[in-house]
Amino acid sequence: MEPRAVRLRYDDVRVDPAGWEIPEGTVPESPLHDDLCERFKLVLEHWVERTQRDAEVYRNIAVRIDPTDRRIGIDPDVCVVSPAPRERRALTSIASFEHGPPLLSIEVVSTSHPNKDYREAPARHAATGVTELWVLDPMLAGPRTHGGPFLIQRWARDEAGTLVRTHAGPGPFRSSVLDAFMVMVESVPRLCDDSVGLGPWVTRDEALARAAQAAAQAARAGEQAALEREKAALAREEAALRALAEMRASARG
Repeated sequence: MEPRAVRLRYDDVRVDPAGWEIPEGTVPESPLHDDLCERFKLVLEHWVERTQRDAEVYRNIAVRIDPTDRRIGIDPDVCVVSPAPRERRALTSIASFEHGPPLLSIEVVSTSHPNKDYREAPARHAATGVTELWVLDPMLAGPRTHGGPFLIQRWARDEAGTLVRTHAGPGPFRSSVLDAFMVMVESVPRLCDDSVGLGPWVTRDEALARAAQAAAQAARAGEQAALEREKAALAREEAALRALAEMRASARG
């Protein structure tokens, strides 16, 4: 394969697509890594559902970048593809040259190979054409070079189409593709409606549970209101009976 260039703004990057083969099999993940990735997948799936966006969310799917060598690419921990590929959930890989580049890709830094996630991943994601990339390092396992490690990095396309790092630190930052903020909540990165952590995004199951809880609270409030009305009506009836008894007693006297 001939050397290729990708549009990327980052210090000391060496682009070597010859070493960008997507590994076969599943790379072992820590429970924290897996839980964080799975939560982002579920939260983003609910975002797609509630906004009715034409998109699909994938977990650990290969994103291929070279039509002449389909081994070349990267498999992000989570990615959003929009518009959704025609095959949607039946796909086993995404070909950026066929299905279009991901709208968003998320990488959670692995404690077993943090340097790769910091130094190689941005270049490979730049080659996919991704619009926005997040690199999350909740364990701060990354290298100390260039000021790191960083809890959160955000990369986004500038006007020239270059993938540029726009944030490196604890947050918050605004995601332009989601119109939301990434905020550290109790040391865990969370998507929220604003930069102070209000309006946290939830999964579909959490939204349904909240709706059920709200409905139950409303039902209890309705029952309590009906009981109060019944008690008030009974009190009025008793007051009327007492007034009638007093009138009769007065008339007899």
